[in-house]
Amino acid sequence: MPVHPRESTYFRDVEIIFGMNSQEGLIFFNEYFQYALDSQPIEFDSHWDFLEFLKTVNIMFGSGAFVDAVVGYELLSKATWEEMDRANFSEIVPLFIDVAGNLALKYGSVEEANRFARALPGQVYLYNFDYVGPPSPMTPGFPYDFPNSVGHGDELKFLFPMSNVLNEEHTKMAKIMVDLWTSFAITGKPQAGNDHSDRIYDS
Repeated sequence: MPVHPRESTYFRDVEIIFGMNSQEGLIFFNEYFQYALDSQPIEFDSHWDFLEFLKTVNIMFGSGAFVDAVVGYELLSKATWEEMDRANFSEIVPLFIDVAGNLALKYGSVEEANRFARALPGQVYLYNFDYVGPPSPMTPGFPYDFPNSVGHGDELKFLFPMSNVLNEEHTKMAKIMVDLWTSFAITGKPQAGNDHSDRIYDS
């Protein structure tokens, strides 16, 4: 029978690949927007109200400790001073989406990749898929579309025949993705044509 990772005392000597998409938070923040905010944007009275809401988003998605430091890092890395001062909900939705995705999925994935890499040096791969293809089917009701969005599960369109909306350019990407995953399944190394993916974690 399968063994839960927490109950296992050893690491199997096999290659592992971890993956995520650039806007993983789209699916998570959309749920929060629909059910916690009743699909209504917030009219912030000041940038302090915006900061308090950002702290709430952090706590809702799992960051309950040192939240002020986390919020400060997120703001300095993802928003300008002018955006913070305007505190316009629709303008800073991408920030909320990134925060939700980082906390709900990405931080944990990277931590697991690091944990396995320490036990299996040179056998762990990590990718971040950010190729923009057909519109994401995961959040059809989200009213704040923004460019270059690659939501949760969007890479699956390039691995499996899930739709017929792949144009010639998208089909090229699909062939690369299939090559990468097929190569990884057969050899333990994700490779596509002459493009050799480097191991991300070697220690």
